[in-house]
Amino acid sequence: MKAARSRVASLALAAVMLGGVTAAATTVSATAAEPEAVTAIQSCYGSAQNYTAKAYPGQDMAHWPYTGYAHTTANCADINVKTSYDRKVRVCFAPKNTCNAYRLAKKGRWTVAASDVLDGSGFYIQFTGADNGTGQIAY
Repeated sequence: MKAARSRVASLALAAVMLGGVTAAATTVSATAAEPEAVTAIQSCYGSAQNYTAKAYPGQDMAHWPYTGYAHTTANCADINVKTSYDRKVRVCFAPKNTCNAYRLAKKGRWTVAASDVLDGSGFYIQFTGADNGTGQIAY
């Protein structure tokens, strides 16, 4: 919000210096972009679903989905997880099962597990630890 306030202050100063209504109208349109970003985030998290990660027998990591792949949607630009307890997560992409680095996902907070993902990309999430876990995912 600090950046928004400085933009509005700068534009308001420009309006005073120009002495016109056109610059004042620009002030309104500059702040109108911020609700769009907030709406996009709400839309992304609003499409979140619950997940349950499961471990394959004998492995020290859990997966979601347990079999196959999930596919990214236009709802989110990123793959986001909210875990039920602190654990490390990473995303592996089809078709080669290449994975990004592990990231710490804090309990109850949204964490970007992979960013700027193309719509329709096949993926699964790996979680450190063989114990099953639950949470939410938005993608």
